[in-house]
Amino acid sequence: MSRQVQPSTAAEVPNPPRYRRFAPRSRTGSSLRMTENPGTRTLLTTGDTVMLHPQGVSKFKILSIDEDGHALIESLLDSPGKYAFSVAVKFLVPAKS
Repeated sequence: MSRQVQPSTAAEVPNPPRYRRFAPRSRTGSSLRMTENPGTRTLLTTGDTVMLHPQGVSKFKILSIDEDGHALIESLLDSPGKYAFSVAVKFLVPAKS
């Protein structure tokens, strides 16, 4: 009867896992998930002020909207390293002025 010996160190394991993600994370880095907002695709236009979540604090300006349903948005706050990024229009919420 032969007995298999378990590897004693990580170096002896053929393909050790690099890491495990235990908590789900969103693209924004917050604990609030982006939710789809029905009807916003038809209501939003270029130049509108929007947020990424109904309880969001940061406000963004829509620079352009493509036919695939993605908007190029940019933060309204002036800060170093500010850049525009793309997000699905269905996740955007109109901001209250």
